[in-house]
Order: sequence, then C-alpha cells, then structure tokens
Amino acid sequence: MPAGGAASNGNRASGTRSSGERSSGGHGRCLDPEVDASGGKPSRRCSQEIVEAATRYFEAHYGEPIATGDVARHLGISEGCLASSFDQCRRRTPFEALESFRLGQLFQRVREHPTDSLATQVRQCGLPTLARTDRLFEANFGIGLAPFRHTSRRAAEDRAFRVAHPDPEDLVVPPDGARRGGYQATPLARNQTSSRCQPSAASLARKLGR
Repeated sequence: MPAGGAASNGNRASGTRSSGERSSGGHGRCLDPEVDASGGKPSRRCSQEIVEAATRYFEAHYGEPIATGDVARHLGISEGCLASSFDQCRRRTPFEALESFRLGQLFQRVREHPTDSLATQVRQCGLPTLARTDRLFEANFGIGLAPFRHTSRRAAEDRAFRVAHPDPEDLVVPPDGARRGGYQATPLARNQTSSRCQPSAASLARKLGR
C-alpha cells in the first residue's frame, strides 16, 4: 500500500484475528458464495456487500495505520477479491477509497474546528505529511488547507456574531470614517468593509430570513 495510510501487515489495526478470517493471497472467501465462473470474481451483489463492509471498517479505523491486507483479513477475503470489488463498484482501488474517506473526515474536522492545529488534524485522520495532504486536499476540494481553514474560521466568527446580535440593525456597517457610540469592527463588518459592501438593514434581514 502506498505511503499515506500505509502500514506493514505487522501493524494491523483490526485487532485480533478471528477464527473465521483467512490470510490474503488469493485464497480468501467472498462474503457471499455467489461468484462468477471466471476466476472467482465476486458477483455485483457480493462486491457491494464487501465495499459496504470495508467502508464501515474505514469509519472505525481511519485514524490508524491501515494496509489493504488488514481490511481483507478483517473481512475474511483475499486482497484480490477486495480490489476487484472496489474496482467493480467504485472504479478505484481500496487505498484510493480510504484516502478519499480520510480527506472527507479532514474536511469536516477543519470546518467544525478551524482553530485546531492542522498538523494534528491531519495526523488524527491517518493522512501523510501536512505538505502532501495539502496537495491532496486541494486536488480533491479545489482549495488548500490554509485558505479553507481561514474561510471556516471567518464563517465561525460570523455565525457566533449573528447568534449574539440577532437584530438585523446590528449587522449594518456604518459609512467609511463614521463611528457610532461603542461601535466595534465585528467579523461580519470586517468582511463587508473589505468588499466595500454597504447593505441595508432590510436587505440583510431578507438574507437572514432565507
């Protein structure tokens, strides 16, 4: 398995092997006895079951080192059967599916906790170095980790401000140079001022009401 979530078979994340599991190497069994006559390729229904079971394994262990063999052993199938199932159902390898799942988890973590350390969040999701993960993240979501965290942080500040100031009038930005008594630059005001946007209370109220 490539770097970025790869681990030797000695570092299995699936725990103790049950008596029903078999080692990989082409002799594993399918979750469903139905297989095509050609080379033991799993049926479509069997492949879907395998992919769903593997995804549940990803959900439980994505923060740990996982190798393809770990997942196959946990399901009691061969690595070839696992790869064939993902190719048939997802048109990708098990590693690519795991990497995509991890990136999705990282996206949620950064969005929900934008002040946390990026390096820590990357590590908690089982992803490779911060620099490599940044490239993967941008390739998948069209934005780098740093700007995405910045955007998420500003959005969190704006949400907090709106909760503390529910009246539409509180969101109006005074003209340049004008100051109200006790006026402070709020997160939303900073965003609006930077874009030179001066919305009225009515327009903001309509937007908030959507």
